[in-house]
Amino acid sequence: MGGLTLDNSGNVYVAGVNNITCWAPSTSTLTIIASVFYWAALRIRLDSKGNLYVGSYWDGSIDKRSIFTNTC
Repeated sequence: MGGLTLDNSGNVYVAGVNNITCWAPSTSTLTIIASVFYWAALRIRLDSKGNLYVGSYWDGSIDKRSIFTNTC
């Protein structure tokens, strides 16, 4: 399971197993921006303030991260 979302700059954020990664269109690599336990990340979304929300299927929790402090 996992999810992905885009920001206004075209960066792609992916919630996968154990981390959140970011891919910037100007690069060819993924950058890990958070290494946490996302065994069953179901949804990932950005708000207008630059907060990234990750919803967990496993326990129903929602984790909030700032993309301004965790950038690509």
